[in-house]
Order: sequence, then structure tokens, then C-alpha cells
Amino acid sequence: MKGFNFSGIRFRLLLLVVLAVLPAFALTVYTASEQREQANSMARREALGLVRMASGEQEELISGARQLLELMVQLPDVRGGDNAACNRLFEKVLSQHPHYVAFGLIKPDGSVLSVPVASGPLNLADRNYFKKAVAIKQFAIGDYQINRITGKPTLTLACPVVDGDRAIAVLFTSIDLNWLNRLASKTDLPPGSSIVMIDRNGTVLSRYPNPEKWVGKTMPEVSIIKTVLSLQEEGTVMSTGLEGTPKLYAYKPLEGIGRDAGIFIYTGIPKDIIFAGANRILYRNLAAMGLFAAIAAFLAWFGGKLFFLQRIKALLETTRRLARGDLNARTELPYGGDELGQLSRAFDDMAVALEQRDLQLGEANARYRALVEQIPAITYISTAGSAIIIRYISPQIEKILGYKAAEFIDNPGMWLDKIVPEDRRQVLEQRQTFHASGKPLSSEYRMLASDNRVVWLHDEARAVSGANDGPQFMQGVILDITGHKEAVKHAQLRYERLQALRSIDLAITGSLDLRVTFNVILDQVTSQLGVDASSIMLLNSYTQYLEFAAGRGFRTAGIKNTVRRMGEGNPGNVAMLRQNIHIPNLQEARQSFSRYELLLGEEFVAYYGVPLIAKGQVKGVLEIFHRSSLSPDQEWLEFLNTLAGQAAIAIENASLFNDLQRSNIELTLAYDATIEGWARALDLRDRETKGHSRRVTEMTVCLGQAMGMSEAALAHVRRGALLHDIGKMGIPDHILLKPGPLTDEEWEVMRRHPVYAYEMLSPIAYLLPALDIPYCHHEKWDGSGYPRGLRGEQIPLPARIFALVDVWDALCSDRPYRRAWPKEKAREHIKSLAGTHFDRDVVELFLTMEW
Repeated sequence: MKGFNFSGIRFRLLLLVVLAVLPAFALTVYTASEQREQANSMARREALGLVRMASGEQEELISGARQLLELMVQLPDVRGGDNAACNRLFEKVLSQHPHYVAFGLIKPDGSVLSVPVASGPLNLADRNYFKKAVAIKQFAIGDYQINRITGKPTLTLACPVVDGDRAIAVLFTSIDLNWLNRLASKTDLPPGSSIVMIDRNGTVLSRYPNPEKWVGKTMPEVSIIKTVLSLQEEGTVMSTGLEGTPKLYAYKPLEGIGRDAGIFIYTGIPKDIIFAGANRILYRNLAAMGLFAAIAAFLAWFGGKLFFLQRIKALLETTRRLARGDLNARTELPYGGDELGQLSRAFDDMAVALEQRDLQLGEANARYRALVEQIPAITYISTAGSAIIIRYISPQIEKILGYKAAEFIDNPGMWLDKIVPEDRRQVLEQRQTFHASGKPLSSEYRMLASDNRVVWLHDEARAVSGANDGPQFMQGVILDITGHKEAVKHAQLRYERLQALRSIDLAITGSLDLRVTFNVILDQVTSQLGVDASSIMLLNSYTQYLEFAAGRGFRTAGIKNTVRRMGEGNPGNVAMLRQNIHIPNLQEARQSFSRYELLLGEEFVAYYGVPLIAKGQVKGVLEIFHRSSLSPDQEWLEFLNTLAGQAAIAIENASLFNDLQRSNIELTLAYDATIEGWARALDLRDRETKGHSRRVTEMTVCLGQAMGMSEAALAHVRRGALLHDIGKMGIPDHILLKPGPLTDEEWEVMRRHPVYAYEMLSPIAYLLPALDIPYCHHEKWDGSGYPRGLRGEQIPLPARIFALVDVWDALCSDRPYRRAWPKEKAREHIKSLAGTHFDRDVVELFLTMEW
């Protein structure tokens, strides 16, 4: 159906017709289903009745045969085994009862006397019914089989001839199974129905109709036979039989001959026959409903066009004209009292209102444009989604970016294309957030002007909501903030450079190691000036050579081999002339650039050299290398000179510190030499103690080191040990050098020498930390020493150490009045004084050491 509109009114009318017919269709189908179910139930009952009747017939037949056999085995002719008499008896019974096929008497050896007589010798000793009758000595039922004598399908029944406790013969008869066909022919079976008898192996024993085609065949794979053999009970099922057609089957085992006989009978009624009546009613009802639906659809299709569609098309055409901007469009339909008439009136009223609104909007738009086109900013209206489609933009766009307003309106993707690529993602994400939340938009981004200038813009926008409460479009104002951004960038640059200078100042004041300071300076040079590499060369004031001191950003180590004489090469000329040198292109100036070979592989293009001058003296050269062209402004050059001044100050400070440190070392050496001279003078004055000061000093320092004293403390210990007897300079010679014992008064004077030492050395600040030994080395651990009677840890550790060493050296040295003690004896003496004269810890450590 070309051009058919499935959402149109005609289609909806047809859909109503279909919906109206559907309940009747559903009811018809439901009724047919109920009728089919009733037919199915009736057929199941009929089929079950048939198989039950067949089973009953079989049971009555077997019961009559049993009674006959049990009567005949009592006859004398049978019990005596008289062949002639038995034959006459058997022929008479066969003539009176045609459903018996044969009678016979089986002798104990299995030979048979039967009527009709078999064509040859026959032995039935292997038959199950014979064995069973002999074994149980009672009536026995055999298997269904094809009789060997008559060739007909039969069921054999046997009854033993018993003499006392043994069976002397077995009387048997075979029942013709064609009774099933006779029963079926009398029964009013539906067309296509069948009755079948099978054994436990699936062999067909009897079938109506067409027994000759199926009897004797074993087919356990047939669906209905498989079901009967697996269930072995009464029931019904819808399945396929021997012909392969679907039928309703009823089945039942033949119970009158014992369940172990394994004989089953089933009947099948074709499915089509069962449901034929219900199907005829269903098809008749469906045909009637189809005719009714067709008539209703025809009326809906053509009546809809006549009564509804023509007027609705007029309304649609008017709507399309209004959408195209034709506000003069009217429906020109009569205003009746029905719904379509009222709708026509409402359409025309709406068209009049739109026409008036358009006039008002035009006037408001003119006033709006007159207002926004006067302010020094871009005003715009655009879509609210992530796609930036400009609906209106003020003429200021041409002044700020150089583009015509019409270019952005005619090309929807132009606005996004002109945003600097690095800012596009930010702008799109902000617009998506704006679209989702409806909150005001505030954004800053860069755009390319028509002359390829980069212009910074500040965009402020508000959402205008639509009928669905989401942003319908956005109104915004854009300001050119390029000047503001440049001012901020310039201020930030100044701040970073001030921070760089502060870092250099901190490095200069915090460390006098030029390597540390140079690393900080070169880091700031490369980062703040935006160059690839930089180096500092120091001037050796003695050789007048510039030597490499530090570098940053070099790929190779060639720069480290730079050594230039004053006035030689670019750094030499910078230092000699005391002015900056700039080489814009090193490739072009390779003849004059003497280090070109050293810097192969660096790919430098631009070079700057700046002299490092402090207090009017050249200290070195700061060099800058860049792998592209440099076009610095005046502020850049001024900052470069400032950094060079900082580097010069660092070099000057380091030189001053080195000079001062050298002077301090020389002064310290002079002090120590003076102290050693005093010690030698004391040893010369006291002839009995020659070399004593040197020995006790070395031992005291060694023991103090073992006690864990610091190197700084040990320096003062050394000075104190050398000057331990400096106070004896205040003792008169007649007492100090007296060969005999001293009187009490003389000992009083002698014991004053530690006090004299304190009075002599305490005014000297350099020696004040060394006073512990000269002042306290005669104090004792138990407080019995002099000059102050200190005890225990009141005595400074250096004095405690020296007191022990002083006694040891005295004991182990020769004196005019005695020989030196053996070391073992001296050790024992020292050990005996632990805790009285000496500190126990010092004694313990002393005795572990080799002296």
C-alpha cells in the first residue's frame, strides 16, 4: 500500500474495527477449544470401553477353555492315553466350538497326539506351557504364537493329566485369535480406526483391519507400541501407530491370562475423525466473523474519508502554512457545533493571535537590537546543547574578532572551529553541564581572530527555558579580556621572577658552597628565561683563565672542557669588554664561535654571554644557549642582567668566606702552636717531667675518644691537657724545683697551681672551654682532692680522664728518687684507686686498652 499512513485516522478506524472483532474471535476460538476437548474426552471413553470389552471377551474365552480342559482330563480315554478315542473326542469338540483351533495330548516324551494331525512327527517338550503344566501340575497358559499345525495366530492353554503326584500327560488346546477381528466387525468403529493385539516383544498378534499386512511383524520402535510396552497399564495417549498417522489410542494389558503373559490390546481413533465436528463449527463461525469484519472495515475506510479526513486535511494544510510563516492562513471551514467545527474556529483564532504576536515581537526585536548593538561587548543567542549553533550575534563580533556576524549564523560549526583546540574540550564540557543543570554559564576561552590573533574571551550566559522545563536556548554576553589576561600574565611573570631572585638570595645566604648556589641560579635562568641550557665560567685571578664551573641543559659533556684566556673567544671577550655579547645564529657565526666543535650535537642556535661583575671586578661569565631563535624584550634582558648580578654576588661572598676561613685556620694553628710552645716551656722548667705534657695529652685524647667524646670536645681536651700544669708558672722555683720533701706551708703553695691556671686562662675566651683539666685535674672521686674538693660527677669528665692518665704517666716514668714502676704494678695500683681517687668507669675502660 504505497503512501499508506499507519498513524492516520483511517488506519485508526480500521484498528477500532479489528479491536471490536477481537472479543468475538476470542470467544469463537475458546468455544471451539471447549468443543474439541469434549470430543477428545468422549473419544477417550469410547476407546477405553472398546479395549475393556475386548479384554473381557478374551477373559471369558480363556475361562471357558480352562473349565473344558479340566473336565476333559478326568475322562478315562484321556487319562488312559487311547489315541483313537482321544481323536474322536477332540474332533467332536472342535466341530461344536469353532473358536478352538486344535486339541492335543502331549505324552511325557513330548510327542503329540492331536487333531487335525500334523504333517510330520511333532515334539512339544520345549514348550513353556508344557513345562509349566508338568511343573506346577495345574492349568497353565502359554504364549501367543503361530500354530505349527494350523498356521494361525493362537493362544495355547494346557492342563496336566495327574496320576498321584506326577503328570502322566498334558492336554492342550489352541484358541484362534481371529475372534478379535470378528468382535471388531460387530462393533461400530469410527472410520480409520483399528484394534491391535501385541505381545511383550512388540509383535503384532492380531489386527483389525488388514490383519494379513501386519500380523507376525515385530515393531517395538513404533510410537504407540513403545508407549504401551513402557507403561504396561491401562490408559490413553495421542500418538502415531503402524500407519504413521496421529490417532487417539486407548490401551490395556490382557489380565485374564495373568500379568506375566505380556499381552496388550490397543485401539486407535484418527485425530481428524475425533475433531471433525468441532472443526466444522469453528470454520463456519470464523467465516461469518470474517465477512462481518470486512463489511465494517469497508464502512470505516470510506466513511472516515467522507466524514472526517477531508476536514482534517484542511486543518493540516492551514497548520503547514502557519509553520512556513504565512500568518494570513485560515481553515475556511464552517464553524459547526461538532468537535471539528470547534477545532476549525480555534485554529483560526490562533492564527489571528500569532499574527498579532509576530508584530509585537518584531517591534521588541528592533528595540533589543538597538540596545545590544551599542554596548562594547558581543551579545548572542545560541542553542543550549553541546553543538554551538548561533541564532543571533551582535555586530561587535567584527570589531573584536574581525568576522561578519552572518558568517557564524550561516556556518553552524564555525564558532567551535575558531576556538583554540586546547580549549574546545573545556568549552564542550561546560556547555553539557549547562544543558544538564540549567545553571548560569561562566567560561573563559581563546579564539582565533580573522588575522590569526589569539583573543581571550569571557562568556556569561543564562538559560531560557522551554515548555519541557529544560533549557531551550541560551542568551549570553562575551567580553574581550585579552588585555586583562596579558596584564595577569605579566604580573605572574614578575612574581615568578621575584620568587626566583628570592630563591637565589636564600641559596647565597644559606650556603657558601658555590656548587649549590650555581645549581639554583642555573635552574632559575633556564626556567624563568625559557632557554634550553646555561653555564657559568669562573675567572681564576692568578692565571687569568676562565674555567667551567657549572652547567644546565646540555646533552653532551663538551662544555665542561671549556677553558678560555681573558680576551679569547666569546666568554673571554665578554669578560674583557665587560659587556653582553649576543649571537643570534651560531650556525652562521661558526667561524667566530671558537667552541663550535666542543658543542657538536647540541644543535644550539642562539647565544648570550653576560659578565659577572662584583665591586668592579670581573668574577666570571654567565652563558645562555638556546636551540631556536631568541627574540627577547627589554624586560627579559634586564632580568638576565639581574641574575648575572646575583651570580657575581654569590661568587664574591664565597671568596670572602674562603679568605676568612683561611685566616681563621691560620689563627687557630697559631694558637695551638703557642699552646704547644707553652707546654714545652713548662716541661723544660720542670726537668723531672720532660715529655710528660706530650704523653699525657695523647693518652687523654685517646681515652676521651674511647669514652665517646666529640671531635670538637676533644680539641679542647687536647689544649687543656697541654696546659694542665700552666699554673705552676706561679709557683716559686725554690718550691717547684726543691729536691727534697715539701713542708706543709710549701704544699699549700703547690696546691694553689690549679687556681693560678684558672686565673691565667679564664680571661682568654679561646681557652675557656679547655679549663676543665688545668683547674680540676687534682680533684678526686671521693671529694678529697683540691682545690675545691669536688666529688663524683661534679668533676668534669675531661678532668676525671686526665687525673688517671697523669698518675699512670707519673708511675710509669723514671724519677730522680725512684725507678719507673712495671706496667702490671701500675695497673694494679690504678685499679685499687677506683671509686676513691678515680671514676670506676674510666678505670674500667682504661684497663681494657693497650698502653
